[in-house]
Amino acid sequence: MPERISMFLEDKHFHDLNPILLGKRVCDPGYSWTYSDYPSRQCLIHYAISGTGKLYINNQTYTVDAGQSFIISPGDTATYVADEISPWYYTWIIFTGSLVENFKKLGPVVTVDSDIFLRMLDAFNIESMKEEYLTSLLFMLYRDLMKQSLTNIFSTQVRNYIGLHFPNDIKIKDIAKVFNLSRKQLSFKFKEETGMTLSDYTLSIKMQHAKMGIKENSPMSYIADSLGYSDQFAFSTAFKNYYGYSPSEYRKRLKLSYRDDLMQNLPSSREPL
Repeated sequence: MPERISMFLEDKHFHDLNPILLGKRVCDPGYSWTYSDYPSRQCLIHYAISGTGKLYINNQTYTVDAGQSFIISPGDTATYVADEISPWYYTWIIFTGSLVENFKKLGPVVTVDSDIFLRMLDAFNIESMKEEYLTSLLFMLYRDLMKQSLTNIFSTQVRNYIGLHFPNDIKIKDIAKVFNLSRKQLSFKFKEETGMTLSDYTLSIKMQHAKMGIKENSPMSYIADSLGYSDQFAFSTAFKNYYGYSPSEYRKRLKLSYRDDLMQNLPSSREPL
């Protein structure tokens, strides 16, 4: 069974940030959970210590890798699914307070300082003042995320544009024209904020959607066409260069993983059917 530990906290009614639940989980392959219209006043943040998975939130899809967090805010409708091959090990915290609405202004997936969340886990071993300890870390998290939101507005806009247009053989000069910048200015500013080149980021988006299509058992030719590749061979080459294995090998791994999971959950001869 997967490791799952959670801890309800005393409601201290702190005004700005008020922690109410802390937890961690080692997910089974394909583990999923859904929230429909997440409760008002509460904010839920997961931090992926390791592994990867998908977040489907408010009709958008995001990949969440190790070192990233995803935020579920009041009113959100969200489903998150751990990867079949490399599922998440994550920690989470739920909190209330007057500053919760500001988290909703951030993107649903953010990169944060791992030290903050790893220090939160120390609360499981603290005898007293757990709530005060976690609140201090929530303020550190809030400071870092708000600082990011001020400095990364441009890269967020560019990522959103790429996310909408990547299947259309998008070129850097086209993006530069949209943002009224030269190619050099655009490339420099984007890499300065994200640490990635535009080409690398666009390719990562394509490969994430490729894996999603393979998991959904879409034909390889359809996936190649939907991602803007000239043919299935070009798609397969790009996929293998990126991941180190071909799309067909990845599909086989998924089938083996599903079969093994199915066999593990079959009832024994002593159990009723």
